[in-house]
Amino acid sequence: MRYNILILFLSIGVLASAQNWALINPTYKYNYSNDGTDTISNQIFVTHVDTLGVDSFRYELNKIARVCDTCSSIAQILLLNQPQFMERRVNVGPTIWHFHDPGSLVILPQAGIGETWVFDTLAAITATVTSVDVAQVFGNDEQLKLISLSTGDSIVISETYGLLSWNGRDLIGVNGPDLGSLTPSLEEVYPYQAGDIIEYSTFANEFDGTWYYNGYGSNYKFTFGDGLPGTGSITFTGMRITNTWAWTTHSFEGVEIGANNFQVSYDNTWIAGPQELPWALLATSYPGQLVRSQRDLTYGVDTIACIAEHKIDSLGRYTFGCRFIPYELGGSSPFGGNLINFDPALLESADPVPFIIESSGGDLGPVQYAAGVGLEWLDAGYFARYENYILTGAVINGDTIGTVHSDEYLIGLSVEEHGVTSSVIIGPNPASYFIQLSSATPNSIYSIFDLNGRVLATQKIRSTNERINVEQLQPGAYTLKVDGSLPQRFMIIR
Repeated sequence: MRYNILILFLSIGVLASAQNWALINPTYKYNYSNDGTDTISNQIFVTHVDTLGVDSFRYELNKIARVCDTCSSIAQILLLNQPQFMERRVNVGPTIWHFHDPGSLVILPQAGIGETWVFDTLAAITATVTSVDVAQVFGNDEQLKLISLSTGDSIVISETYGLLSWNGRDLIGVNGPDLGSLTPSLEEVYPYQAGDIIEYSTFANEFDGTWYYNGYGSNYKFTFGDGLPGTGSITFTGMRITNTWAWTTHSFEGVEIGANNFQVSYDNTWIAGPQELPWALLATSYPGQLVRSQRDLTYGVDTIACIAEHKIDSLGRYTFGCRFIPYELGGSSPFGGNLINFDPALLESADPVPFIIESSGGDLGPVQYAAGVGLEWLDAGYFARYENYILTGAVINGDTIGTVHSDEYLIGLSVEEHGVTSSVIIGPNPASYFIQLSSATPNSIYSIFDLNGRVLATQKIRSTNERINVEQLQPGAYTLKVDGSLPQRFMIIR
C-alpha cells in the first residue's frame, strides 16, 4: 500500500461516532496506480448523477477504450465505452454502494468488524470487515477498514478518501482537494509567460501510390505576451512569424517535375490547444481515454485516434502520449503501434470497432506532450501519408530548449527575401537510402540541415542529376539547400 498503516486497532464503539465513509465524491477525480509508482494508471470520476430517491443516487463513471486481440482472427478490435475496475455505474444508498455494469459488486462502507455480506452477487464472493486501523493518508491520520474477500483478495477504504486499494490499484492522488499525485492543469501543461518563446517545425506529405507526391510545411516562432485560458486551450497574444511552403512532384516515365511556394506571414495570436496543436486533447485526457485528433496535417478530423497513456519520464515530468499496442495481423511480424485508423462511422457506436495500427513507436509513441513544455513532438506515418510537428526550440522561464532562431532566419527562408526559384527537384520524397537532385547546376554547393538548423552534410554538385547517399541519416525530416535555389524539405522513411 502507498500509505503507512499505524497498527492501532480500534473498537467498534469508537468507530460509531462522526463517520462519513463515502467511497466517491462526485466532484473529485481519483488517481490510482497499478505498479506502486507515481504513474497514474486509472483516473475515476463521476460523469453524470441521477437522483433515485431522497438519499439514493446513481453515478455514471468515466469509461475507457481498450484493445482485444482475441476478439477476431483477422484484426484486433477496439472496444469502446469500457468500464474501469469500478464498473460503469454506482448506485449509492445510505449504507450500500452497488458498483455494476457489467459486474455486480457491493460494498458496505459502514459495516463493523466481523460483518459479512455478498460482495460479488454474480460469482457469490463474500466480503468481511477484518480490521480497523489508523494510517497516514496524504499526511493526515485517517481511519481505515480492511475488507477481506473470500477469494483471498482485499479492499481498503477510508473514512474521508473512500477507496484506497482495490483490484491491484492504490489511490495516489485526488484532483479536487489536490492531494498527492495529480493530473496537471492546462496552465501547468502550457506555463508560458510574457517573453517566453517557442519554435515549431511542421511537415506533411502524401503519395497517391503511383505518380504524385505533395506536401506542405512550416517553421514558426511565437514570442509570448498574455494568455487567456478557455475550455481545453489557452489563447496567447504576442508575435508570430511563420514561414510556410507547399510542393508537388509528378513522376511519369522517369521525368519529375515539381513546384514550391514559399511565403512569410505574421500574426499576434497563438492557441495552445485545438485547433493549432495536433492531438491537443491528450493534454487534458485521462489514462485510457479514446482521443481523436482535432487537427491532423494530412487527415480529416475523425479517422484516427489513440488511447491516452500517462507517464512520468526520466526527468520527473508528467507526460501524455498514446498507449503502446503490439499486434500481429495476417501472419505478419508484430510491431508496435499507437495511432488507430478506423471506421469513423462506428466511433460513437457501442459495437466493437476493427482497426489496423499504422504507426510504430516507443513508450509514448509518435506524439508526446509534457507538463511545463507543451507539445514536444508528433512524428507518424499513416500508410502513404506522413506528418510531423516538432518543437525545435524554446525559451521557457529563462531556460532554453533546442535552438531558437532569429526572426531574420525565418524571414530569410522566403522567396520574397531571396528572390530565387525552385529549380532543383528532390526525388524520391520520401526517400530511404538516397535522393536524386534533378536540374541541378554542376559545381554549385548543396547542404543538408536537421530541424535544429545544424549542417549535416555539405558537398559540391557534380552533375545535373546528382545522386546523394543519405543512408547515414536517421528517419525524419531534413532541409536541403542548394546555391541559387529555395530550401526544400525532404523525408527519410524506412
